[in-house]
Amino acid sequence: MGWRLAGWAAGAAVLALAGALRAQAQFPLYRTQCPASGALCSGGEPAWQDLPGTWRNPFEVKEAGTVVGPPQLQARMEPPLSANMQAAPQAQAGSGLAAKQEKKKKVYSSSPQAGSPGHIFWVVPAFKVNYAGNFKPLTPKEKFQEWAESAYDPEGIALGTVQAATLQYSASDGFCGYGSSFTSYLQCFGSMQLDSDDSSFWGDYVFTVWWHQDPRYFRLGKGGFAKRTLYAISRVFVTFNDSGKNVFYSSALAGTTLAAVVSNFYYPQQDRGVGPTIDRVGIDLGDTAIYNGSAEFWPDIHRWVRKEF
Repeated sequence: MGWRLAGWAAGAAVLALAGALRAQAQFPLYRTQCPASGALCSGGEPAWQDLPGTWRNPFEVKEAGTVVGPPQLQARMEPPLSANMQAAPQAQAGSGLAAKQEKKKKVYSSSPQAGSPGHIFWVVPAFKVNYAGNFKPLTPKEKFQEWAESAYDPEGIALGTVQAATLQYSASDGFCGYGSSFTSYLQCFGSMQLDSDDSSFWGDYVFTVWWHQDPRYFRLGKGGFAKRTLYAISRVFVTFNDSGKNVFYSSALAGTTLAAVVSNFYYPQQDRGVGPTIDRVGIDLGDTAIYNGSAEFWPDIHRWVRKEF
């Protein structure tokens, strides 16, 4: 409650300051000169500095000027109102152009979000997918951002809870082999999340930075079904390096293998050992191929769904 009250007080202070500045802009205050003493005072006629066409800011501390009568005031008021009215549309046009240029820079930036659909099939995180077709290398910071957004995406985590309760359940082994209780379900979901985060952290971030590889999937988007499917599968084993050349995707394979080995420390006893570890590597590579294919054809599927429904 204390931080809320402090936030409300700070907000009120900001609003009050903004209101005062707005009022000062609409109704300028002027420093005045007392005729008798020549000192600044709060009443009397407006006092001006001897600067043609300039209304003095009352917050500037300078020596008082001389009192100016109405004829001199009219002569020194510039620019005229018509000039201000003409300048306003020009200023708005300039700000609009600047906003468009800034938007264009963001669209074609090398950030992990540039060209990404965000999600495929509405809930599957696709921050490492690029639909823009232009390659620009990611910095180490941007590679970390791409990993973090994918790993901790709310929709992706919600999808994981559903998968743990359905696809990972069997009548004989329960949830992921841990049993059929709610605690077993939590263990299943936690192991799935840890597998995913561990594999992607090493394969999409650490090793890609170390070996200068790019973790993104770049959609082909042209050609027949077979050509695009083979391309999607090939990108399980091939990626770009930071120079834009095709290289063996050693980062992903190393991350997948490392995560499969580490999972032996928390998987059920029956799922530990060399054989299950190799199986997990194969399953992860197969899932990556399916993911790439889904990302490749998602725009076509999405257009069809919108057209039909």
